[in-house]
Amino acid sequence: MAKRISLSSDRLDFEEIALHNTVLENSIVLYYSKKNPDYESRFSLYSDEEILVERQHRKSETESAMAMVLLVAIEASFRVDYFKRCDQKMKDQLSREFRKLYKKKDRRVSLEDEILELWKIHADVPVALIGEIRDVFKYRHWLAHGRYWVPKFGRSYDFLSVYRLADTVNREFSLER
Repeated sequence: MAKRISLSSDRLDFEEIALHNTVLENSIVLYYSKKNPDYESRFSLYSDEEILVERQHRKSETESAMAMVLLVAIEASFRVDYFKRCDQKMKDQLSREFRKLYKKKDRRVSLEDEILELWKIHADVPVALIGEIRDVFKYRHWLAHGRYWVPKFGRSYDFLSVYRLADTVNREFSLER
């Protein structure tokens, strides 16, 4: 069964990603402050407004990148759970359905269309939460594919909103780690 895949131990947990995001944000603030030893030479031709605009742009891009890392970690959590449930031959209905899916699709299983759908049908998790996860992955796809189209998410996403969702996933899903 799933023994054919070697699971990495290099996965970051959600708290480590949040800490990394904080370090990067603080670094950006320091870089654009007068405490930066290179401030005068780097920003001598900038107005105060231009410095603030550039700093905000850097913070925004960092936040998007870290939200992407967090979304990748969420996906990895679900995929690791899928493989472990298949490999350990657990007896709950969700695990049985995962094994059936694995026999048909092997590793080429869709998170949004198959794994999450089976969670929705065979586990005691809020259906609205499954929908929220699917929705946030539209943001992930937009980021991952270069943001070349105008997105229609129905809401805006940032690192904090994605982190809150990751925390909810941690609490609401009994994912095998």
